[in-house]
Amino acid sequence: MPAFVMPKKNTTKLMTIVSTTGQTVDDNSGLKSDVKNKKSLPISIQLDTKVNVMVGSLKTKKVPIRVVCKGIRFTAPTGKSATVASTSDVKCKVDLRIKIWKWTI
Repeated sequence: MPAFVMPKKNTTKLMTIVSTTGQTVDDNSGLKSDVKNKKSLPISIQLDTKVNVMVGSLKTKKVPIRVVCKGIRFTAPTGKSATVASTSDVKCKVDLRIKIWKWTI
């Protein structure tokens, strides 16, 4: 994703396409039957990135963060057409990834 600046009291919507080729669903995993029986399936997304924070005239260096969002639901695509995920009940958690010596907190 390209860099962007978020103004005060603003919400920025990020849209992306997630795809794969050559991946198969194993019969033993139970996922194949879930896709057939349910209308939508839950997924969680983990994003590791770095951000600059500006408070007043103070600007920090890039700080690593991890964003984990749960509660996203998607329907299985049919054929080669893409599907849209539902994000109405998503809960996201943001953690700073501060390194102290060789450990990450």
